[in-house]
Amino acid sequence: TWSSEDNELKTLDNTEGDFELYSSMSFALSGLMPWQFCNYDDNHIGFPRDCSQQSFTGGQWNSLNRGGQPDYGYYVWLGTPDSPVDAPTFAPTGVGLPLSCISAEVWNDGFSLNGCTVASILEEVEALLPDSCPHDTLTDLKYLFNVDSDADVMESIQTMCEDGWSEVDATEFQDVDQNFDSAFMTEYIQGDTYINHETGTFEGTAEGENIGEFREGQAKATRLGGVDGLKECQLNSIMCCFGRDRQPNDNNGNCADPIEENCVDADPADNSNLCYAEYDNSIYPGESEGDIHCHGLAWADDRGDFSYQLQHNNFFYVSLYDHMYQRGYVENTVESNKVPMCACMEDMKIKVSRADCTQIDATLTFNIKYERGSLRASPGNDLDVNFNSCQGTNPSNGNDQGNDLASRVFRFFNEGKITEETKDAVFDTLVGYAEPGNNANEAACTRAYEDAIGDEYLTPTDEWLQVYGKGSQEDSANTYLEFFGPDSPYLPRDGGFYIRRLCVDCGDRHNDIIYKRLTPLPDGFSIFDYFLGEWASQDNMLNADFELYGNMLDALADRNRWTFCNYDDNVGFPRDCGPDSFVGGQWNSLTRGGRQNYGFYVYRANVNPEPPLPPQQEEDSLAQWSQVFGKGSQESPAIDISFWEAGSEYIPLSGGFYIRRICPSCRDSHKDIIYKRVTPLSADFDVPNLFLDTWSSEDNELKTLDNTEG
Repeated sequence: TWSSEDNELKTLDNTEGDFELYSSMSFALSGLMPWQFCNYDDNHIGFPRDCSQQSFTGGQWNSLNRGGQPDYGYYVWLGTPDSPVDAPTFAPTGVGLPLSCISAEVWNDGFSLNGCTVASILEEVEALLPDSCPHDTLTDLKYLFNVDSDADVMESIQTMCEDGWSEVDATEFQDVDQNFDSAFMTEYIQGDTYINHETGTFEGTAEGENIGEFREGQAKATRLGGVDGLKECQLNSIMCCFGRDRQPNDNNGNCADPIEENCVDADPADNSNLCYAEYDNSIYPGESEGDIHCHGLAWADDRGDFSYQLQHNNFFYVSLYDHMYQRGYVENTVESNKVPMCACMEDMKIKVSRADCTQIDATLTFNIKYERGSLRASPGNDLDVNFNSCQGTNPSNGNDQGNDLASRVFRFFNEGKITEETKDAVFDTLVGYAEPGNNANEAACTRAYEDAIGDEYLTPTDEWLQVYGKGSQEDSANTYLEFFGPDSPYLPRDGGFYIRRLCVDCGDRHNDIIYKRLTPLPDGFSIFDYFLGEWASQDNMLNADFELYGNMLDALADRNRWTFCNYDDNVGFPRDCGPDSFVGGQWNSLTRGGRQNYGFYVYRANVNPEPPLPPQQEEDSLAQWSQVFGKGSQESPAIDISFWEAGSEYIPLSGGFYIRRICPSCRDSHKDIIYKRVTPLSADFDVPNLFLDTWSSEDNELKTLDNTEG
């Protein structure tokens, strides 16, 4: 009978015990890894009853009377503590797992690492295993952790690292500012505290100074605790999408002095496209949501990883410091309490094209050693945290991609740090993940909405009629140029109408502009010439004759009006006009270059009821034209020069006829020219000579704004 009388195990909890137990003579001689559990006094049950390294292990006892293990032997040692014999390095334990091949001296001293993760522990232990070891790294660690499977080893390492991190100096958000308690921070991430709703700079405020001081001190040297609602994110990521800029004079967003006029509902710098709100499937085509700014962070699955342990340090930096304190970005993107300002990715309830990203780069020394019956990780006092733009991998081409949340998540997936399910779920919110540099990515919004909901995602032009297009925006089958002219019902002469330019290759703040006409159009005022010829100041002054906006919602609500415009430089709309200051290089022109991919639209609601659209012809194939002259590649046996004579059926002396020149070798602006005769011809007017020999001014002057009698 294995009895407790004068025979109790010496453990950490019972330092007065009578004996110790070990799994090998190496450990017995060095005093490493003593067993910590024993029980006794079960009649006729012999050694060691249910004793084990850490906890109850039944069925390993022997007995002369009650069965138990059938094959065993007992031995006494031939050595003494002063002159020991060699103990075997590898010997079977009672549970059939080999002993650690790493010497007791190594485990007694331990080893140091930067950080504490599964990968780093496995790498170091593998390096320590001698070549003569008969088993692999995971098997060695199974023995050290007293577990049975590879998965148990991984979990044990993470638990060990978590325990080590729990000893690191910790802070809470109330250490940033006394007002930032749990209730406050819960409201803050909803965009609903006084610092979200107030307008003005943080410079000189108590909150601003506290945030700045924490950033330079404890955010770099302590582990920050979490915020309720952000502590159990399932998709290893947090995202903030900001809808308002509250702070002037920081070169971010369009809030400006005086704040009473220019900062009440100012916008952050636009870096994403709000596609639709998931909670009610409301869509935001084009720039209808206004300017928004999304920024996030991600972390690895490994609970010892710096990105995991310091995720709330990163959240502090992204939200309170970098975006609110430094840039003034506050409030949510959608005016609904169902869409938070910041949340775990799965709780954002909106779909967006993309988000910027910040990562943690940190150092912290851990000492890994065997003590108190298991491996343990002890942190040093040298935590150093830095915050940098994310380094990721472009999901489309595998190239390095910076400052993009989806690309950061994709790199984690490629490195085996998150699951494919997590990656796919994040991509389900960042729907433009395949094009990290495409902030607008309307195509991704359309695809995501129609795949998920099944309804059509309305395009930005559904309420608009195209009247001109160039480059990628040219669409002759659906463009009504006549409605950009002086008799257009969509451009009433008494004003009060809207014109829109969509420009694919313009900057973010100029890819969608609304022109809202306030005053009547004077006689001779040509919208077409002003927008495509020369953007002029005559009868066309900003916020007197017209207003400009960055989207139609703002135009209809009379908010976020543009405040700067210039004119009269022989280029088209909008010269260097900008939301709040000079912005060059965003103009279009028919003669001087400029932007090459844009379209102009008139608002269908400019006229009510809307007139029927004229029938659109197929692209011009010259079927309605008869050739009267040709040279080079344009020579043709079907030419009939008689059609070109003054007074012919097609060149009436009363005027009102059209002549066309097609010149494939000419520059784009002159490849196709239409001559429209306005005044009558004299009987002796020589039309062929005018076009082929001497282009004369006699009875042949161009009608222009300055020469209305041409």
